[in-house]
Order: sequence, then C-alpha cells, then structure tokens
Amino acid sequence: MAKLGLLLFRIGDQTVKSDWLFVDNLILALILASMGLLDDIPSQAKRPVAAGQAYFISDGSPVGVTHYFSYLKAKQEIGYVPMVSSREGMALTISYWQQRKKATLDGPTIFAWLFCVIGMISLFCGAFLPDIGIVFFLRATCLFVFRSMLVTRLVFLLATTAHIAEAIYAWHLAQRVDPSNAIGWFWQTFALGMFSLRLLLKRART
Repeated sequence: MAKLGLLLFRIGDQTVKSDWLFVDNLILALILASMGLLDDIPSQAKRPVAAGQAYFISDGSPVGVTHYFSYLKAKQEIGYVPMVSSREGMALTISYWQQRKKATLDGPTIFAWLFCVIGMISLFCGAFLPDIGIVFFLRATCLFVFRSMLVTRLVFLLATTAHIAEAIYAWHLAQRVDPSNAIGWFWQTFALGMFSLRLLLKRART
C-alpha cells in the first residue's frame, strides 16, 4: 500500500522500540523446543523439559529496555543461543529486499496510474466516441481545454505516439538494465509514459 501511495499515515510512535527476531533464530528455537519435548532424554527422567512451557525468543540484543524480554529461560532449559545478532539480521534483511527490489518493477503511485489511465481513456472518448451518456461531458471538457475537436484528436494521437515511443525505448533500455522484466517495463511505460520511464532511467543510473 505504501508503494502505491495509499498509506498516508505512520503506524505507532517512532520512539517505541521492540525486540527483533531473525528467522534463523526462530527456526533454531523451534527445533530446540521440539527436541525439548522428547521424553527419552536420560537427564530428564521421562519429564520433557519443554512440555507446557513458554519461552521468550529474541536476537539477544535489547533495543528497548522497557520492551525487552530475556531469553535466559530458553537458554537454560532448551539451550537456545541466538545464531544471528540483530545487526547481522538487519543487514541480511536489507540485502534480501534490495535484491528482491532489483528483480521487480518499480511502480509509480496509484495516483499516477489514475491520472494516466483515466486521462487517456477520457481523451479518447471525448475525441472519437459519439455523444452517449458521460461522453457528452468528456467532450465538453476536452473542447473547453483544447478549444476544438481537431486539437483534441491531435493531442490524443501525439500522446499515444509518445507513449509508444517511450515504451519501445523502455524495452530496449530494460534489455540492458533489467532484462528479466523488459516486457513488464514495456507495458507499464506504454500505460504510464514518463511516470514509468523515469523510474527505469533512475535504475539505469544506479
């Protein structure tokens, strides 16, 4: 939603902190807890240490004293010790999302989509369709802005030509910058024009 421009507010107070848990540490804790449910461990005397127990699991680095839960119980009873620190986990997470971002299209906000798609459809309807229903109002708007049907049709044809040219250029550029998404860049730029092309140009410069 944030990528599309629909998330216009921030959730929570930015001063509030909480514990982090990297997925590798979570999996380790689950494995250790499942082992702690076994009843054939000699030292446990047929009493699984993890049976009915709850454990706090974290990366072991408190990021907010008032919100920090110790994993000492998990360490003592099932032998949990974080494999990945909070700093390492954050670095791995950032690296993952950077790689994922490179593998996907950079999309403009929903407002760019609405502006381009609705604008082109309205311009086409006002320029070429007969006065039926809402087309009458679209044509009246076009005539108010462009003053004549000839100019309205020329504007639509020029805009369409520009979108096609930008889409072809985006496809050629994506062959070098982002070949796996070249077709996606073509169609997105065909629909959005410069709103899409500028994102591809930005990626090409990085």
